[in-house]
Amino acid sequence: MAPFDNPEFWNSKNRSPDCYNPPAARTVLPLIKIRTEMVLAGLSKEQIIEKLKAAKAMKEIPPLEPGGMAYMMFKQAYLTDRVPHSLSHVMFFVPGTDPAN
Repeated sequence: MAPFDNPEFWNSKNRSPDCYNPPAARTVLPLIKIRTEMVLAGLSKEQIIEKLKAAKAMKEIPPLEPGGMAYMMFKQAYLTDRVPHSLSHVMFFVPGTDPAN
């Protein structure tokens, strides 16, 4: 789930197990599944972005639920080629807002 503009988006060394709470499992995992299927199908970043926009518009991706969070505490994780390779952290998932607000 690295950002598309991250230079390590395609880093095959990445090993980053996440633990999701129930709201995140219901709303973040479907997005991860769709995105992973596209990557494994060999789609380009541009194709993935366009298909994700279409899936969101067609409501194939559920909106984020309040309280969604995940943690990454695996000591053998490999998140980046930069040192340190693994940084334990917690992630909170919140819906984006309209920039005008």
